[in-house]
Amino acid sequence: MKFKIIFMVLVLSCNLSYGKVLFVCDPYPPFTYEREGKLHKGVIIELLAEILIGISEYETKSIEWHTALKLLEKGRADITGPLFKTLERSEYLVYTEPLYLERFSICYLSENSESKFSNITNIVELYNEKVGVVKDFYYGEELNDAIRRNYVRAVIVKYASTNLKILLRGRVDAAIFNETVVRNLISSNPDVAGKVECSSVPIDPMQLHFGISKKSVLLDDLDLINARILDLKSKSYLKKLRDKYSLDRLKISRGDQYITD
Repeated sequence: MKFKIIFMVLVLSCNLSYGKVLFVCDPYPPFTYEREGKLHKGVIIELLAEILIGISEYETKSIEWHTALKLLEKGRADITGPLFKTLERSEYLVYTEPLYLERFSICYLSENSESKFSNITNIVELYNEKVGVVKDFYYGEELNDAIRRNYVRAVIVKYASTNLKILLRGRVDAAIFNETVVRNLISSNPDVAGKVECSSVPIDPMQLHFGISKKSVLLDDLDLINARILDLKSKSYLKKLRDKYSLDRLKISRGDQYITD
């Protein structure tokens, strides 16, 4: 009996009401970086550690994005991020407070600086163009629909890094990226900086969130998680965290700075 009382005191003092929760995502620098099947660092991993202090311990698993979403849908994983809201995902995920306002960039080779891609004003201008995109990525309803209908001749790749490679090799006319990701790719490969130029894509910026499975025990602490996100944003912690991983070696026309929180 004495042992049971001591055990309960320890549990309550740690405020951990359940065991480890599982965070799943694919490698997505600068948000998540993989090592030996785990996601060991990145913007989202550091943020995850902050918001779960005293709520739960966690473990991470590096997995293909489509599979990660299936695990969340079935309740076999607890949380993922960053991701955009979609109606389909809302059937099995609850979204946290927004983390970042993110926009998209369309990139092309610098040798084609007079390219039509330098001043895209409408998604229709991408019709019949050969464009690199990442599998299962959400680019907004208009562009995703154009890809599904083959209005845009999409070359679908698994990772953003592969998207950059096929652009450099001339396999596509242009490639579309999340802006934070392409900045990180260029800063990680400085020899590429002079070979690629980018312009903002005419897609409305969208908020990135954590997504929590509707079957996860983390929902019991959703209010606390959201309060912590808002507190960290008020201290500019999220922006500092993103800037820590992304150096500005890439000029993006029509808006050379990040959209701030």
